Amino acid sequence: MTPQDFRKEIEKINLEDVKSEKQKIIHEINRNRVAYRALQHGLKNQRLKLLAEIIHAYTFLRTDRIDIFKKAQAQFRVYYDALAESLTKKTGNIWSREEVVQLLNNEIIAFIKKRIIPDRELINKRIKQEYVYYHENEKSHVIHNKNEIKIICKKVEKSTNSEIKGSIAFKGKTRGGVCIIYSKADLPKIKEGEILVTRTTMPDYAQAMKRSGAIVTEEGGITSHAAIVSRELKKPCIVGTGNCTKLLKDGDYVEVDANKGIVKILKRV
Repeated sequence: MTPQDFRKEIEKINLEDVKSEKQKIIHEINRNRVAYRALQHGLKNQRLKLLAEIIHAYTFLRTDRIDIFKKAQAQFRVYYDALAESLTKKTGNIWSREEVVQLLNNEIIAFIKKRIIPDRELINKRIKQEYVYYHENEKSHVIHNKNEIKIICKKVEKSTNSEIKGSIAFKGKTRGGVCIIYSKADLPKIKEGEILVTRTTMPDYAQAMKRSGAIVTEEGGITSHAAIVSRELKKPCIVGTGNCTKLLKDGDYVEVDANKGIVKILKRV
């Protein structure tokens, strides 16, 4: 998102909406607490009670880990800005944060310890997404050769062409056309029974989720907004696929098997 996107969204916000949204979140948290206490109270088998406690703790830690990771990303901006300033002084050319964040760990260490200047041409290729990154034998590797990239991409596309896997949020099985939602502006386009595919859902997505035949998200776990709402709506839902918005397109015909946590592509547009 650009600064203009943020300004546009901020202008839509008013205090009453914020208060209302806060109350909805608090209500949801309290309702979940009551439901969990009721579950614990109803479990007489000590082994089942222990398993419920472990699952409850795990789902919290999983979500908390993601929150901490996102907060750390924001803090790292200060570090990247300092690194960009240091590179600018060393080379006499202006380095931006956008360039610095493309550096690998070994490139950063080489600059800090030995003052080895990273290859700017390769960095620009990474900015243009003209590369393949992988981690092997505790080392990071980047391929920039176009022919090698084509071969790798074909292999990856072939292996992920027909199925997408994620975590089951609410069981069920249905088929329908894909409707990808990138932002709130896309919500009106989803038609009755279509498969809502998005990175993550928010309270504003509720009406679109009601119209959908199933929900598939790229992020989130079984305690995410999409998971909670899908259980209320009794809609098949798969979360945390990691790649659904990249592999699917509007109009693709898919089968969402939330009994197995698999989205099968039956027909591409």
